[in-house]
Amino acid sequence: MQHFYILTIFIFFLSCKNDIHSDKEKIVTTKDGNTNVFYKNSFENGFIKDSIAAFDFDKGIEQGSQLNFKSSRAFFESANKQEPNNTIIINALGNVNADLKEFGKSYEYFEKSLRIDSLYAATYLNYGFSKARNDERKKAIELYKKGISLERSEEKRGYFHYNMSRAYYQLYDDENAKLHINKSIELVNDEVLKKEIIKFKEAINKN
Repeated sequence: MQHFYILTIFIFFLSCKNDIHSDKEKIVTTKDGNTNVFYKNSFENGFIKDSIAAFDFDKGIEQGSQLNFKSSRAFFESANKQEPNNTIIINALGNVNADLKEFGKSYEYFEKSLRIDSLYAATYLNYGFSKARNDERKKAIELYKKGISLERSEEKRGYFHYNMSRAYYQLYDDENAKLHINKSIELVNDEVLKKEIIKFKEAINKN
């Protein structure tokens, strides 16, 4: 069965060590069909302890949301100098380097994050996203499976299932694509993201 290209979303998060956020803190952006979700106010939320690092990190989020990825990377690099070994900052550097198609650097940051904290599920989600963007979908699925085994939040487990569905779809494995998209729909409650997930399910079912 021939697949057609669909502009859809990969869901990934930078700063999500807890589930307490307000909609005012959330930024949702779309580039090349990929929807990215970020959270601001990293210092107030306790994600970053150093106030200067947090300021630079939030500026990086702001620049990234405007698709100014080189500027975003510079702010994240500055934050990393102020507060090294923070997995949230390191994940941000991995993601922004993937945005810039510098996948080697992206992978290095994710590997560093895993060396610091191999139990931080978001790293596996972000790392898998980077692999998928570089057409390494089987490796992406391996990372998603590892991450979902560590993720306790049902909502975020839904994000893993969505990304697995997308990867399986691109590998022409419709059975697994449908299995994981259905699980994603069951778990994701965010209204914006759920609408996109349902659109993707409809596209899968057309094949």
